[in-house]
Amino acid sequence: MKNIVFLLIILACAFALNYTSFFGNLWLVATENGYEIPKDSSIFTFKATKMNEGSGGWWVYGEDNKKYYALSVDPINKIICIDKGKSRKIKNFDRFEYKTWK
Repeated sequence: MKNIVFLLIILACAFALNYTSFFGNLWLVATENGYEIPKDSSIFTFKATKMNEGSGGWWVYGEDNKKYYALSVDPINKIICIDKGKSRKIKNFDRFEYKTWK
């Protein structure tokens, strides 16, 4: 019985690590100044897809099941988003270039 419980715990952790960004988001929110989850998303579904290349530990681009997110430079540090369905209708859409999201 003890081995089954241990196996279930291992499987649950493996599932959580592979299919959610919860633990990574939780760690970064707790340890990095300025790391935030977009209000339209959640700590369970948001996934950072491109991190800041400098010394700070914040995301520049991210996504969840429904939207793409970007941390814009102009205006400074404003989170912008676009529905994934709408993005498929934009001819030159690039999820890593928020200026193409119009």
